[in-house]
Amino acid sequence: MWNPEGSYWLEEEEGEEHTSWTERKVGRDVTIFLIHITKKMLNPAEEDGTDDPVLSTSFRAILSAYKNAIYSQVKDIYSVVQFGSKETKNVHNVEGVSVLFPPEVPSDEVILTLHSYEKNGHVIFSELNDKTTVSDALWVCQDLFRKLSVRLADQRIVLITAEDEPHSADSALARQARQKTKDIRENGVRLEVVPWGPAFQLDKFYRGLLDLAPGEEQARGVSTFQSLLQRVHRPFYKSRTGARVTLDLGDGKTRIGVGIYQLVRPKKIPHSGYVKRDTNEDVQAVQELIHVDSGQKLKSADIIKYQEFADQKLIFKPTEVKKIKAVFPDLGLKLLGFKPLSHFNWAWHLKNPSFIYPDESKIKGSTSLFAALLSRCLARRVYPVVWYCPQEHSNICLAALYPQAEEIDEAGWQMVPPGFHVFPLPFLSDFRELPEGVARSTCPDKVTGEEEEAAGAVVKSLFRVKLNLNKFENPALQQYWTHVEALALNLDKAEEFEDYTIPNDEIIESRSQEAVQAFKEVVGIDEAYDPKQILAARAPATLKPVPSESQMKVDFEQRRLKKHNVQVLKDFLISMGCPSGDLKKMTRKRLMERVEIYFTEGRARL
Repeated sequence: MWNPEGSYWLEEEEGEEHTSWTERKVGRDVTIFLIHITKKMLNPAEEDGTDDPVLSTSFRAILSAYKNAIYSQVKDIYSVVQFGSKETKNVHNVEGVSVLFPPEVPSDEVILTLHSYEKNGHVIFSELNDKTTVSDALWVCQDLFRKLSVRLADQRIVLITAEDEPHSADSALARQARQKTKDIRENGVRLEVVPWGPAFQLDKFYRGLLDLAPGEEQARGVSTFQSLLQRVHRPFYKSRTGARVTLDLGDGKTRIGVGIYQLVRPKKIPHSGYVKRDTNEDVQAVQELIHVDSGQKLKSADIIKYQEFADQKLIFKPTEVKKIKAVFPDLGLKLLGFKPLSHFNWAWHLKNPSFIYPDESKIKGSTSLFAALLSRCLARRVYPVVWYCPQEHSNICLAALYPQAEEIDEAGWQMVPPGFHVFPLPFLSDFRELPEGVARSTCPDKVTGEEEEAAGAVVKSLFRVKLNLNKFENPALQQYWTHVEALALNLDKAEEFEDYTIPNDEIIESRSQEAVQAFKEVVGIDEAYDPKQILAARAPATLKPVPSESQMKVDFEQRRLKKHNVQVLKDFLISMGCPSGDLKKMTRKRLMERVEIYFTEGRARL
């Protein structure tokens, strides 16, 4: 199932090598959550094991989506519309349709109101209106899109419903809904249905609205908050292409268009920034380089770079640096050959791998050829080896394309996309051998088969359940955002969260007590052994004396400054009159340069 819209990816982390990978988006994404309120939505969500109504669960999922948008610091627009109740709130007074939140960037007021809807929504919208139609609700949403003055990149309507046949008694209303869906689709609006309940039958009504091909797979209805949350969040994770390049199959003529993606990236706490005191608006920091002697501002062309070779500084202009890096004229990947999957070494990890997926916009027919290459690699258990250069001025490297087959869950959603993982491979110079003494000291002691068996039993007792990383949230991020939320919403206390990364000592002891005791008996650990016993404090290291000026001058003339450590160099410069504050953050290389300046240009240049 090759469906780029159904897959989701994460962008390259800023600050790494490919900082310009993120593809710029023209305009803002707009998402309207459309809730169809019926009797089924007001009933408890029994499948989820809770007494909360389905409507409250829906508002909780939407609230999570709004918070996620705030945490991601995007400027996209969101709205919430309900239809099916007696409450009417829209500019055209369409009966039974209420715009709860107009299209806008999420704010603290919306979050507070969503909290109240989560608790009392089933009471506020308890009176139903049977005359409301799906076409009227879609028309109101279309009007909201039309009145937006900003440039739009993607327009979506996420319809949450528990009624699989809303117009069973009136075929004319069903035709109107299909026609209205066709109209909004022609205007660039994408409709996505999130059905509630495992018994929801898409074929009764909504298959015609979604314009699905006969027999095309469609996810079944959700029945738990977690599955609803996953479906509501899914539209936000649209495929983000890091770069669009070609895969040359070796002859220089046959090429496949591919997009490069980053599947996983570390999520960090946002950096602090400067804001205006009176308006709290962001202030953009501008860096300017000033010449030390003349005080004039320097341009980028005035900056030169150097590289040390044999104690000599070789200077390069910016244009020369670009020419040196441009050793690979064609961007992308070039096939060199194939290796058996059994020869792939997972220890060859230089940096985070990428992922490639066919891109029809680059070359027509890429999907078919890419699928054929992937299927043959999986069938023959081999992986391609390629030259890899993702973008201009990137360092060229060898890379392994590890094939991955598609996996689909029971609900019909794609869990693992088909494609190739791009693993950069090390060059010969990247391998390092430990000195003989260090290698000998790090060799593990020889263990018997009985000891190895006992240690394996301890490990197995601790890991009885398969590890699922999706169940572990970053506690540092959770704590940060809960406190930010409490400050933004003026809450008395931040919401508590459970840190699942902290080991449960009681469970560990109950699971591994017998295995640990058996391991102690085999290895011979005494019961009186205390691992927390404090070792005797080491004697303080003796400080090296500060060399005299004549001694340091001899080392300078004989190019032996490298034998001195950072502290000795600092102490010498301070003794020669250099302010200590200037030396605090200097590296050993900078300190050596200061010593060279002292002996070549004199004390005044310090």
